[in-house]
Amino acid sequence: EKWWTEIAPEKPFKYSFFDEELAARYEDENRWNGIVKYSSILALLITCIGLIGITTLTIQRKIKEIGIRKALGAGKGVILFQFLSEAVIISLVGGFTGLMLTVLSVEELNRLFVAQLSVELVLISLGVSIATGIVSGIVPARHAARLHPIDAIRSE
Repeated sequence: EKWWTEIAPEKPFKYSFFDEELAARYEDENRWNGIVKYSSILALLITCIGLIGITTLTIQRKIKEIGIRKALGAGKGVILFQFLSEAVIISLVGGFTGLMLTVLSVEELNRLFVAQLSVELVLISLGVSIATGIVSGIVPARHAARLHPIDAIRSE
């Protein structure tokens, strides 16, 4: 510091550590990562609620069919599989739509900076779509599978 005041007395002596500067630069990026993470979780929860609603509506529309199938000998597993697979298919359609939009947006973003879409990310996103369908469809499907055939046929 004494040496600095002899060379440049008009400028104050400032020092910093590289790790502190680096941490300050990435603080904003870390905050945005958190915002994106929590927004994604919120979007998945909203998706699950919507998918539960769609599955429940489908079950309500097919309640007489469920009653007739159960009266003819269909087991709980068959009914459960039918509605659970419908929920997973709906979720996969949404997942593929999202993937196509992502591929298109990555191509556009490559004009501004380098953005890459890896096979692992595609597989993870499809896995999340399947898991969302299973988690969202299991409760309504179990409810449909447990319906008593007579009650299902009588309902309006």
